[in-house]
Parts: sequence; structure tokens; C-alpha cells
Amino acid sequence: MELFDDLKWIKNFIIFAGISYIVWGAALLMKFVLNFESFIIFYYPLRVLTTVLIYWLGYELLITIRKVKERKIIRKKHSVERKRVSNLNNKYTNLLAYIEDNRRFLDPALSIDSLAQECDMSSSQLSKIIRVC
Repeated sequence: MELFDDLKWIKNFIIFAGISYIVWGAALLMKFVLNFESFIIFYYPLRVLTTVLIYWLGYELLITIRKVKERKIIRKKHSVERKRVSNLNNKYTNLLAYIEDNRRFLDPALSIDSLAQECDMSSSQLSKIIRVC
């Protein structure tokens, strides 16, 4: 399990952008060398390269936003689940204390239905508390 975000794309983007700037600089230098004549055709690949860089950056941004939203949802679900389990643990502890204090474990006729009725809960709720804890 990774404890950090995968930021390798940023390194690749910086390298790719650096190469793009170097190529743009070389193109401008060539333009000066050719006295600003008949150089338009060399700009098309550079424009495509710049467009690819912009779209790539937007794509990575959208992926990052989606990851952040998914993480928020997971954290929220985990928090709710943790509270639910904690609540069930408290109920389980109270149930055990009730059984021990009232020595209900000595009653051979004790059933989940009768215990649930004594504790003011449904038998399915009591069964769930016992199962989870």
C-alpha cells in the first residue's frame, strides 16, 4: 500500500515541457538565422507539441480530482463504519454487564428472544450485536 501520491507524471511533464521549450528556442533561433523568411512550416509540430502538453496536464488534473473525490467518499464511509462498530461495541459491553450483573447466564431457559425483550430491543438487533462483536 502506497502512503504517497504517484507524482511521477509531474517529473515526466517537466522533462517533456523542458524539451518543448528547448525546441521552441531552437526554432526561434532558426527564424533569426533565416532572417524571418519561410519558417512557418516548422511551427506546426511545435504547436502540436504544446497542445499535447496542455491536454496532458488537463487529463492529469481530472484524474487527480477524481482520486480526491474517491478518497473523500472512502474516508466518510470508513468514519461512519467505525462509529457504527464503536456503537455496537458499547451495546455489546452493556449487554455483557447486564448478563453478568443479573446472573442471566445461570438461567437454562434463557433465549435470544427473552434476552432481547429484557433489554428492550429486537431479537435481530441483539443477534447482530452478538455477531459483530
